[in-house]
Amino acid sequence: MIIFLVFVSGCASSPSEDIDKSGVLLGGDKGMVFEISSLPPAVSEGSQFSFEVFGINHGEDSPDSGEIKISLSNSNSFDFTLIDTSNQYVEGEILNNNNKVFRAFEEGIPGDRVVFNFDDLIYTSGIISREEKIPVTVQSCYSYETRAYSDICISEETFGDVCNAAEEKEVFSSGAPISVSKVEQVNSLRTGSNTQATIHSTIIIEISASNEGQFYTGSSEEFSCDDLSRGGTVRLKSIRIGSRDITELDNICGGSEIISLDDAGKGRVVCNLETYLGWTPSLGDFVERMEIKVDYLHSQIITEEISVIPN
Repeated sequence: MIIFLVFVSGCASSPSEDIDKSGVLLGGDKGMVFEISSLPPAVSEGSQFSFEVFGINHGEDSPDSGEIKISLSNSNSFDFTLIDTSNQYVEGEILNNNNKVFRAFEEGIPGDRVVFNFDDLIYTSGIISREEKIPVTVQSCYSYETRAYSDICISEETFGDVCNAAEEKEVFSSGAPISVSKVEQVNSLRTGSNTQATIHSTIIIEISASNEGQFYTGSSEEFSCDDLSRGGTVRLKSIRIGSRDITELDNICGGSEIISLDDAGKGRVVCNLETYLGWTPSLGDFVERMEIKVDYLHSQIITEEISVIPN
Protein backbone atom coordinates (compact mmCIF):
# COMPACT_ATOMS: atom_id res chain seq x y z
CA MET A 1 0.00 0.00 0.00
CA ILE A 2 1.42 3.40 -0.96
CA ILE A 3 0.96 6.10 1.65
CA PHE A 4 0.73 9.63 0.32
CA LEU A 5 1.97 12.45 2.48
CA VAL A 6 0.14 15.74 2.43
CA PHE A 7 1.44 18.39 4.80
CA VAL A 8 -0.35 21.60 5.61
CA SER A 9 1.68 24.27 7.35
CA GLY A 10 1.48 27.95 8.13
CA CYS A 11 5.23 28.09 7.90
CA ALA A 12 6.22 26.37 4.67
CA SER A 13 9.46 24.45 4.32
CA SER A 14 10.99 22.74 1.31
CA PRO A 15 11.55 18.97 1.29
CA SER A 16 15.24 18.18 1.45
CA GLU A 17 15.60 14.61 0.17
CA ASP A 18 14.63 12.65 -2.93
CA ILE A 19 12.05 10.61 -1.06
CA ASP A 20 10.23 13.79 -0.07
CA LYS A 21 10.06 15.07 -3.66
CA SER A 22 7.89 12.14 -4.66
CA GLY A 23 5.59 12.83 -1.73
CA VAL A 24 5.49 9.17 -0.73
CA LEU A 25 7.04 6.76 1.73
CA LEU A 26 6.89 3.08 0.88
CA GLY A 27 6.97 1.84 4.48
CA GLY A 28 7.58 -1.75 5.50
CA ASP A 29 9.79 -3.43 8.09
CA LYS A 30 12.75 -4.58 5.98
CA GLY A 31 16.14 -3.13 5.16
CA MET A 32 18.89 -5.30 3.71
CA VAL A 33 17.82 -8.95 3.40
CA PHE A 34 20.55 -11.59 3.00
CA GLU A 35 20.51 -15.23 1.94
CA ILE A 36 23.10 -17.91 1.21
CA SER A 37 22.98 -19.07 -2.40
CA SER A 38 24.72 -21.60 -4.66
CA LEU A 39 25.78 -23.79 -1.73
CA PRO A 40 26.06 -27.39 -3.00
CA PRO A 41 23.97 -29.93 -1.07
CA ALA A 42 26.97 -32.23 -0.55
CA VAL A 43 30.73 -32.33 -1.04
CA SER A 44 33.39 -35.05 -0.64
CA GLU A 45 35.77 -34.73 2.28
CA GLY A 46 38.77 -32.62 1.24
CA SER A 47 37.03 -31.21 -1.83
CA GLN A 48 36.60 -27.50 -2.45
CA PHE A 49 33.24 -25.77 -2.68
CA SER A 50 31.98 -22.21 -3.08
CA PHE A 51 28.89 -20.23 -2.26
CA GLU A 52 27.50 -16.70 -2.51
CA VAL A 53 25.71 -14.39 -0.12
CA PHE A 54 23.05 -12.25 -1.81
CA GLY A 55 21.94 -9.01 -0.20
CA ILE A 56 18.85 -7.22 -1.50
CA ASN A 57 17.84 -3.75 -0.33
CA HIS A 58 14.10 -3.82 0.45
CA GLY A 59 14.15 -0.60 2.48
CA GLU A 60 14.48 3.13 1.91
CA ASP A 61 18.07 3.86 2.90
CA SER A 62 21.14 3.33 0.70
CA PRO A 63 24.19 1.87 2.49
CA ASP A 64 27.40 3.37 1.14
CA SER A 65 30.57 1.55 0.16
CA GLY A 66 32.04 -0.27 3.15
CA GLU A 67 28.85 -0.03 5.24
CA ILE A 68 27.90 -3.70 4.68
CA LYS A 69 30.12 -6.41 6.18
CA ILE A 70 29.80 -10.18 5.71
CA SER A 71 31.80 -12.77 7.64
CA LEU A 72 31.86 -16.55 8.04
CA SER A 73 31.01 -17.08 11.70
CA ASN A 74 32.32 -20.66 11.93
CA SER A 75 35.44 -19.89 9.90
CA ASN A 76 37.55 -22.20 12.11
CA SER A 77 35.81 -25.17 10.47
CA PHE A 78 37.08 -24.28 6.99
CA ASP A 79 40.19 -23.43 5.06
CA PHE A 80 39.53 -20.58 2.64
CA THR A 81 40.95 -17.43 1.07
CA LEU A 82 38.92 -14.33 0.31
CA ILE A 83 39.65 -12.18 -2.75
CA ASP A 84 38.75 -8.69 -3.92
CA THR A 85 36.23 -8.41 -6.75
CA SER A 86 34.26 -5.63 -8.39
CA ASN A 87 31.55 -6.16 -5.74
CA GLN A 88 33.64 -6.69 -2.62
CA TYR A 89 36.90 -5.87 -0.89
CA VAL A 90 38.58 -7.87 1.85
CA GLU A 91 39.58 -6.80 5.35
CA GLY A 92 41.03 -9.78 7.22
CA GLU A 93 38.25 -12.37 7.12
CA ILE A 94 35.50 -9.83 6.41
CA LEU A 95 33.96 -8.96 3.04
CA ASN A 96 32.83 -5.35 2.48
CA ASN A 97 30.61 -3.94 -0.26
CA ASN A 98 32.53 -1.99 -2.89
CA ASN A 99 29.56 0.01 -4.17
CA LYS A 100 26.63 1.95 -2.78
CA VAL A 101 23.49 -0.20 -2.55
CA PHE A 102 20.58 2.00 -3.54
CA ARG A 103 17.21 1.80 -1.83
CA ALA A 104 13.82 0.74 -3.12
CA PHE A 105 11.98 3.47 -5.02
CA GLU A 106 8.70 1.73 -5.86
CA GLU A 107 6.32 -0.41 -3.85
CA GLY A 108 6.92 -4.12 -4.41
CA ILE A 109 10.16 -3.53 -6.33
CA PRO A 110 13.35 -3.99 -4.29
CA GLY A 111 16.35 -1.74 -4.65
CA ASP A 112 19.88 -2.78 -5.51
CA ARG A 113 21.41 -6.20 -5.01
CA VAL A 114 24.93 -6.95 -3.80
CA VAL A 115 26.77 -10.29 -4.08
CA PHE A 116 29.55 -11.57 -1.82
CA ASN A 117 31.66 -14.56 -2.92
CA PHE A 118 33.16 -17.24 -0.70
CA ASP A 119 35.27 -19.43 -2.97
CA ASP A 120 37.34 -22.61 -2.64
CA LEU A 121 36.39 -23.60 0.90
CA ILE A 122 37.53 -26.93 2.35
CA TYR A 123 36.06 -28.46 5.50
CA THR A 124 38.97 -28.97 7.90
CA SER A 125 37.37 -29.60 11.29
CA GLY A 126 38.55 -33.17 11.85
CA ILE A 127 38.25 -36.52 10.11
CA ILE A 128 34.72 -37.86 9.61
CA SER A 129 33.71 -41.53 9.46
CA ARG A 130 30.23 -41.06 8.04
CA GLU A 131 28.28 -38.41 6.19
CA GLU A 132 27.77 -35.35 8.37
CA LYS A 133 25.73 -32.20 7.92
CA ILE A 134 27.99 -29.21 8.55
CA PRO A 135 26.57 -25.74 9.21
CA VAL A 136 27.71 -22.83 7.09
CA THR A 137 26.96 -19.76 9.21
CA VAL A 138 27.30 -16.21 7.93
CA GLN A 139 26.97 -12.99 9.91
CA SER A 140 25.77 -9.86 8.15
CA CYS A 141 26.03 -6.34 9.52
CA TYR A 142 25.13 -3.05 7.90
CA SER A 143 24.49 0.59 8.75
CA TYR A 144 20.96 1.89 8.13
CA GLU A 145 18.72 4.89 8.78
CA THR A 146 14.98 5.35 9.30
CA ARG A 147 13.17 8.56 8.40
CA ALA A 148 9.76 9.49 9.72
CA TYR A 149 7.38 12.44 9.44
CA SER A 150 4.54 13.74 11.52
CA ASP A 151 2.57 16.99 11.78
CA ILE A 152 2.76 18.86 15.07
CA CYS A 153 0.76 21.83 16.31
CA ILE A 154 2.45 25.21 16.79
CA SER A 155 0.27 27.14 19.22
CA GLU A 156 0.62 29.34 22.30
CA GLU A 157 -1.55 26.87 24.19
CA THR A 158 -2.17 23.15 23.95
CA PHE A 159 -5.75 23.41 22.67
CA GLY A 160 -5.46 26.01 19.91
CA ASP A 161 -8.10 27.37 17.59
CA VAL A 162 -6.66 25.78 14.44
CA CYS A 163 -4.90 22.71 15.78
CA ASN A 164 -4.79 20.62 18.93
CA ALA A 165 -1.34 19.71 20.21
CA ALA A 166 -2.65 16.84 22.34
CA GLU A 167 -4.58 15.03 19.62
CA GLU A 168 -3.25 11.77 18.18
CA LYS A 169 -0.64 12.27 15.48
CA GLU A 170 -0.34 10.32 12.25
CA VAL A 171 3.18 9.02 11.61
CA PHE A 172 4.77 8.04 8.29
CA SER A 173 7.91 5.92 8.62
CA SER A 174 10.26 4.81 5.84
CA GLY A 175 10.83 1.17 4.95
CA ALA A 176 13.43 -0.14 7.41
CA PRO A 177 13.84 -2.74 10.18
CA ILE A 178 13.34 0.09 12.71
CA SER A 179 10.19 2.20 12.53
CA VAL A 180 9.00 5.30 14.33
CA SER A 181 5.72 3.83 15.51
CA LYS A 182 4.23 6.77 17.41
CA VAL A 183 4.71 10.51 17.95
CA GLU A 184 2.84 12.03 20.89
CA GLN A 185 2.78 15.80 21.36
CA VAL A 186 1.91 16.32 25.01
CA ASN A 187 1.49 20.09 24.97
CA SER A 188 2.27 23.40 23.27
CA LEU A 189 3.21 26.38 25.41
CA ARG A 190 4.46 29.94 24.83
CA THR A 191 7.24 31.74 26.67
CA GLY A 192 8.45 35.29 26.08
CA SER A 193 6.82 38.45 24.82
CA ASN A 194 4.32 38.82 22.00
CA THR A 195 7.01 40.27 19.75
CA GLN A 196 9.58 37.50 20.24
CA ALA A 197 7.97 34.44 21.79
CA THR A 198 9.15 30.83 21.78
CA ILE A 199 6.79 27.88 21.47
CA HIS A 200 7.74 24.77 23.49
CA SER A 201 6.43 21.22 23.33
CA THR A 202 7.05 17.96 25.12
CA ILE A 203 7.12 15.25 22.46
CA ILE A 204 7.34 11.49 23.00
CA ILE A 205 8.82 9.40 20.18
CA GLU A 206 8.26 5.66 20.21
CA ILE A 207 10.42 3.19 18.29
CA SER A 208 9.61 -0.36 17.16
CA ALA A 209 12.08 -2.94 15.81
CA SER A 210 11.44 -5.86 13.50
CA ASN A 211 11.88 -9.28 15.07
CA GLU A 212 14.84 -10.21 12.87
CA GLY A 213 18.44 -9.81 14.02
CA GLN A 214 20.06 -7.52 16.57
CA PHE A 215 20.50 -3.75 16.68
CA TYR A 216 23.55 -1.84 17.82
CA THR A 217 25.07 1.60 18.08
CA GLY A 218 28.77 2.33 18.23
CA SER A 219 30.80 4.54 20.52
CA SER A 220 31.84 7.04 17.81
CA GLU A 221 29.84 9.58 15.82
CA GLU A 222 30.03 7.51 12.61
CA PHE A 223 28.76 3.99 13.26
CA SER A 224 30.73 1.02 11.97
CA CYS A 225 30.17 -2.72 12.19
CA ASP A 226 33.71 -2.91 13.60
CA ASP A 227 32.27 -1.44 16.82
CA LEU A 228 29.18 -3.22 18.16
CA SER A 229 29.72 -1.93 21.67
CA ARG A 230 26.10 -1.08 22.52
CA GLY A 231 23.65 -3.88 21.86
CA GLY A 232 19.88 -3.41 21.84
CA THR A 233 20.10 0.30 21.03
CA VAL A 234 19.40 2.80 18.24
CA ARG A 235 20.22 6.52 18.01
CA LEU A 236 17.96 9.51 17.61
CA LYS A 237 20.11 11.07 14.90
CA SER A 238 18.19 14.27 14.18
CA ILE A 239 14.94 16.18 14.48
CA ARG A 240 13.91 18.93 12.09
CA ILE A 241 10.83 21.08 12.57
CA GLY A 242 9.98 23.02 9.43
CA SER A 243 13.34 24.20 8.07
CA ARG A 244 15.07 24.32 11.46
CA ASP A 245 17.31 21.56 12.79
CA ILE A 246 16.96 20.92 16.51
CA THR A 247 20.38 20.86 18.19
CA GLU A 248 21.74 19.31 21.40
CA LEU A 249 19.38 16.36 21.31
CA ASP A 250 21.37 14.64 24.05
CA ASN A 251 20.48 17.47 26.44
CA ILE A 252 16.82 17.95 25.54
CA CYS A 253 15.88 14.29 25.03
CA GLY A 254 16.44 12.71 28.41
CA GLY A 255 20.21 13.20 28.57
CA SER A 256 21.15 10.90 25.69
CA GLU A 257 20.51 10.37 21.98
CA ILE A 258 20.77 6.60 22.49
CA ILE A 259 17.44 4.78 22.77
CA SER A 260 17.40 1.35 24.44
CA LEU A 261 15.10 -1.36 23.06
CA ASP A 262 13.31 -3.72 25.43
CA ASP A 263 12.84 -7.47 24.91
CA ALA A 264 9.86 -6.77 22.65
CA GLY A 265 11.94 -4.44 20.46
CA LYS A 266 10.24 -1.28 21.75
CA GLY A 267 11.86 1.96 22.85
CA ARG A 268 10.87 5.55 23.59
CA VAL A 269 12.40 8.93 24.23
CA VAL A 270 10.90 12.11 25.69
CA CYS A 271 12.10 15.41 24.20
CA ASN A 272 11.43 18.95 25.39
CA LEU A 273 11.67 20.95 22.19
CA GLU A 274 11.55 24.55 21.13
CA THR A 275 9.16 24.00 18.24
CA TYR A 276 9.11 27.60 16.98
CA LEU A 277 11.28 30.67 17.55
CA GLY A 278 10.03 34.23 17.03
CA TRP A 279 6.32 33.49 17.28
CA THR A 280 3.92 36.45 17.25
CA PRO A 281 0.11 36.56 17.69
CA SER A 282 -0.29 37.45 14.02
CA LEU A 283 0.94 33.96 13.10
CA GLY A 284 -1.79 32.29 15.10
CA ASP A 285 -1.92 28.50 15.35
CA PHE A 286 -0.63 26.32 12.55
CA VAL A 287 0.63 22.85 11.76
CA GLU A 288 4.29 22.21 11.01
CA ARG A 289 6.10 19.18 9.69
CA MET A 290 8.50 17.35 12.00
CA GLU A 291 11.12 15.07 10.47
CA ILE A 292 12.82 12.42 12.61
CA LYS A 293 15.88 10.35 11.70
CA VAL A 294 17.01 7.27 13.61
CA ASP A 295 20.20 5.38 12.72
CA TYR A 296 21.69 2.06 13.87
CA LEU A 297 23.63 -1.05 12.92
CA HIS A 298 21.63 -4.17 12.07
CA SER A 299 23.20 -7.62 12.37
CA GLN A 300 21.76 -10.99 11.38
CA ILE A 301 22.90 -14.62 11.41
CA ILE A 302 22.14 -16.84 8.40
CA THR A 303 22.78 -20.61 8.47
CA GLU A 304 22.57 -23.31 5.81
CA GLU A 305 23.91 -26.86 5.87
CA ILE A 306 26.18 -28.83 3.57
CA SER A 307 26.74 -32.59 3.77
CA VAL A 308 30.38 -33.72 3.92
CA ILE A 309 30.86 -37.28 2.65
CA PRO A 310 33.92 -39.27 3.81
CA ASN A 311 36.29 -40.60 1.16
